[in-house]
Amino acid sequence: MLYTFPSGGIDSKKHLNSQEAAEMELSEEAQLKGGFWIPLMPANHNGISELKWGTNKFIPYLVLDAEHDCNPKPRDQEGTLKLTHRKYSDYFTSFNQ
Repeated sequence: MLYTFPSGGIDSKKHLNSQEAAEMELSEEAQLKGGFWIPLMPANHNGISELKWGTNKFIPYLVLDAEHDCNPKPRDQEGTLKLTHRKYSDYFTSFNQ
């Protein structure tokens, strides 16, 4: 099993900015919406390199108190995911064992 974070690209034809793209990916991949969004990079930052030899970049966000999205965005065809939602406090319990 592989644990990953919801992620995706920014398409200027579909998204106004990186946060809107992130919100759509969270809905599509994790079936979550809303919450308190905290950008983890300065507003003018152009992103963190995905790989040391690649050109893809990402802009990370922390989302607190997101809720279940009853009408999530449709998943991409390759998006066969098994969702595992955990409470924030659960991570500290599992890391300390």
